[in-house]
Amino acid sequence: MRAKLIRSQEITHPDLMIMRGGVLDQEATLRARQVQMNLCASRQITWDEYKRRTSIRAQEGHIVDHPGAYYLVMMGAAEPYDDECRQKCGMTAPKIEAALIAGEKLHKAQLTGQRQHDAADGDAEKAHETRLERLDG
Repeated sequence: MRAKLIRSQEITHPDLMIMRGGVLDQEATLRARQVQMNLCASRQITWDEYKRRTSIRAQEGHIVDHPGAYYLVMMGAAEPYDDECRQKCGMTAPKIEAALIAGEKLHKAQLTGQRQHDAADGDAEKAHETRLERLDG
């Protein structure tokens, strides 16, 4: 299952994305991150090593090939790259588009320090004018 990132970002390292029955086990994934955080807190590993083990910096357009890639689509961080991902996320094209716009607003709010709902609507929509057409096509 593959999803295409819409912006450069840090994502959870695929080795820590624990799947159970074809579904991302969020609790197990958080526990795996906590193990690494505890190693860092006890100075058994450095902060840089913690970051290397728990996340990767992926560039815009990066194709995430992982059974949990559909979560990135649901969070508005990626668009489906194959039919399997499109079906697994269980979202229609308009819902995917809405998630992408919401993700873009959140990203802009994080960059500017504004709250999520304060991000300018027009900027997010302009960035996604053709995305819905590509999803339908």
